[in-house]
Amino acid sequence: MNRSVDAIATIRYIRLQWSLLEPDADNEWNFAPLDSAIEKSASDGKQAAIAVMGHTPKLGGRSRYTQAIPRWYLEAAEARGPRCTEVGDGGGLPRGCTHYLTDYVLGCQSGETCQGLWTFNHNDDAYIRQQVELIQALRERYDTPDWAGRIAYVDVRGGLGSWTEGHVDGVRLAGSGEQWPMPSYENKVKIAEAYLSFEYLPIVANIRNGGMAREAAVESQWVYLCEQGRRRNKIVGWRTDGLDTTKYLIDPVFSAHPFMKDCWKQGPVHGELNARALADPSPVDRDPWSAGRTQYFALNKRMEAWHVSGWSTKYHPYPGDPETYRAALDEWRAIGGYRLGVSSAAIPDALEAGTPFQMSIDLRNSGTAPVYRRWYRLGVRFEHLETGDSIVLSLPGDLTAVMPDEPPTGLVAKGAALDRPGLYRVSVGVIQDPRFTQVRPLKLAHRVEDCRLVGETYWCDLAEVGVD
Repeated sequence: MNRSVDAIATIRYIRLQWSLLEPDADNEWNFAPLDSAIEKSASDGKQAAIAVMGHTPKLGGRSRYTQAIPRWYLEAAEARGPRCTEVGDGGGLPRGCTHYLTDYVLGCQSGETCQGLWTFNHNDDAYIRQQVELIQALRERYDTPDWAGRIAYVDVRGGLGSWTEGHVDGVRLAGSGEQWPMPSYENKVKIAEAYLSFEYLPIVANIRNGGMAREAAVESQWVYLCEQGRRRNKIVGWRTDGLDTTKYLIDPVFSAHPFMKDCWKQGPVHGELNARALADPSPVDRDPWSAGRTQYFALNKRMEAWHVSGWSTKYHPYPGDPETYRAALDEWRAIGGYRLGVSSAAIPDALEAGTPFQMSIDLRNSGTAPVYRRWYRLGVRFEHLETGDSIVLSLPGDLTAVMPDEPPTGLVAKGAALDRPGLYRVSVGVIQDPRFTQVRPLKLAHRVEDCRLVGETYWCDLAEVGVD
């Protein structure tokens, strides 16, 4: 997390290694480190975004890289089968071997070990089974009402547990210079299917980038996850390492599969920045939607066009012009993610005590994305101004269906009645299913001075109504 924006960030990105979660033996899980990280994020008012890493391309050095593969798995694989000596054809071969010795060739810093490293075979059946078990264990632990509200999304790594960019491109078979073979499409699907079993947590498919990223469109795990997520009504979105640099990879996928342009409707789009947004000229300056804007302001337009929900600055340097940076950041915060607001409301000015009435609210979304969580409803609160007593009515309707760039969605409640005569303040807010833990209440995009926090809901004033 870049400390320059930590105070206003709402998500904290957490990467941890497979070896930390299953350190001692097969199916002996240690969730304490991840539990602690999620709970710390929640106590700081941030949801946790989770990525479990199964591969480290080099060890040691200033970054203190450690082996991501549990020792018990290394030892079992050594005993189970021979080391791989063939590159394979990308279609699931070689089989029957368990691991490679690899060299990392894209830069070895002082103190790092980059040669002759133990590296798994992506297409080893036993390795795939272990990865499916890991995903299932994460689902059983965290895909529950108690945890789901504290977690922003689970990051599906495009290399089946590997980083992208140089962390994959730079891994070569020791002594040969041949590229470390990537998983077959069959095995990508097995991993994707394990993630598609999640019910509550959003799944975010990581787009591979770097020199090896131009996968055949039909064999893209990202495409498979979005397509199956749409068919099965799952919360599946995508993310990219380099919102400012990966358009050249994303455009061909959108062209080959037009439905992918709408993947944002079923799951959040997230990304990471690198320093290219500050280049002069910057890649984002040439976007068709930049409208003459440059650098961060052009990036805002790209993220708006892609319907991005959020982004991470990660190690991105604090720019030399913090005033401009903050202005661009404030602009993004005013348009990014969901921005639900009442465009019109029909509530009677005067009511007769005990007599049922009807009310309707038109809800618009002026942001870049919908609400993806399915445990929210729109509520209307009637507060008696003399006694302070209140009644909350839940309006039927699916808030996840309130989409940007579409007409307002009408929500109607019938049969409600107020029994006590007097003057009532009428306010509207987003109420949450109480089964789910909440890090921070959802806010409507109304004026700050019109809204106040009551319990765990922000209520925004609409009107007053008298009851005789």
